[in-house]
Amino acid sequence: MDNVQRNQTKSCGCLQKEIQSPENMSWVRGFPKDPEKMERLKEDMRNRPDWPPNKGKARIEISPGSKKYKYVTEKELTEIYYGLAG
Repeated sequence: MDNVQRNQTKSCGCLQKEIQSPENMSWVRGFPKDPEKMERLKEDMRNRPDWPPNKGKARIEISPGSKKYKYVTEKELTEIYYGLAG
């Protein structure tokens, strides 16, 4: 509250200008311009999976209250529910 009373606050516009200043944008200019490195980066992006590995799976808690989770398919969940999984 003291900052507001002393007029030491900034609006979003002021912060945007500060963030996009030439000094803070040096990382953009420092982006790799080496063609081989750019090709490696593009290749890494192409090899990424397009979906999360847990998509379509149910999240269950390993033991109640442990806050540790396991992702299982619907078939595995059914086996656990009916006691077929050991």
